[in-house]
Amino acid sequence: MDDDKMVLSTSDEAAKFLTGLSGWVSRHGIFWGKDEHMARYDGCTHRPCNNCGKPVEKVTGWMLCDECRKKSDDERFAALERREWDGETPLTLFDGDEYFFERKSLDDFCEEHGTTIGKLQLIICEPNYAHEINSDFYCDELPEDQSLDDVAPGLAAKIDEVNAYIRETRPILSWGPSKFAAIIKEAIHA
Repeated sequence: MDDDKMVLSTSDEAAKFLTGLSGWVSRHGIFWGKDEHMARYDGCTHRPCNNCGKPVEKVTGWMLCDECRKKSDDERFAALERREWDGETPLTLFDGDEYFFERKSLDDFCEEHGTTIGKLQLIICEPNYAHEINSDFYCDELPEDQSLDDVAPGLAAKIDEVNAYIRETRPILSWGPSKFAAIIKEAIHA
């Protein structure tokens, strides 16, 4: 096949009609040969839930319906080890993106959503610390057979200083969920 040759879509070279083919074709007209699974997936709008068989929209990407996914999430949360919340470490919702950096924001969330702290699936957060800069950080930008000091004198020493600072201070950049569900004592509430 000559890919450098110009072929117009109206040309007989661009496509041809074949007979004698057999195989799976999706409702979109795409031929999948022997791959029934892909033909059915391409042509469907919904898939059966892997647990109960209820239809699930394909566009969501979920393999479970909302009810089965909620049940699975509840089981995963229930299986987590519990730890008492210290009242200071941030909290987050299990499998959510809401973070609480103080008790008042947690109480406000409950009020806004008409729920109680006891009904929330809260996870104690853990810090995400700054990582040291790896000595290979600029390797893709360096000319072949050149070191960082060859092209940027003093930069390697500054990187060493930054790494020493990171080791000494362990700066927290953000927070993320830990593997511990939060036990919240009402006595912490001020």
